Amino acid sequence: AVGAPGGSCAPGGPREAAVTLWAQLSLLLSSPSYVCLVLGYAAETATVIGISTYGPVFLLGFGSFHSQAACSLAFAGAVSVGGVLGTPLGGVLTDTVLLRAKRAGTPHSAQHAAAREAALVSGVICLLMLCGLLCMAAAAAVAA
Repeated sequence: AVGAPGGSCAPGGPREAAVTLWAQLSLLLSSPSYVCLVLGYAAETATVIGISTYGPVFLLGFGSFHSQAACSLAFAGAVSVGGVLGTPLGGVLTDTVLLRAKRAGTPHSAQHAAAREAALVSGVICLLMLCGLLCMAAAAAVAA
């Protein structure tokens, strides 16, 4: 394969045996870490799309905002702040958990499990931050 050790693009050069698509897919799907990451990312993407599509309308339905523009602006601000704060905090949390696991001599598979748990916790924290910001925005709009 091109770019693989021992492979060559030159005509007549040494080549490795071709790896089939099915062999590559079965290798990927046999990795629990990869499967969890892909499923987690798919769930996150679906959640973000759903929240960004229906979040302002949902808040508007509560009657907390008097205009759709104000509701959308408050929602966008809350999502932006949650993302800007949550992404680095999640990375720091995951790095901290992995570092502690390495220092404790935890096996490699347990380190990955700890990282998955830290990523899940950081996702929940981000969601809670987003909910808190939305509640504050709704309260400010009612008071105004």
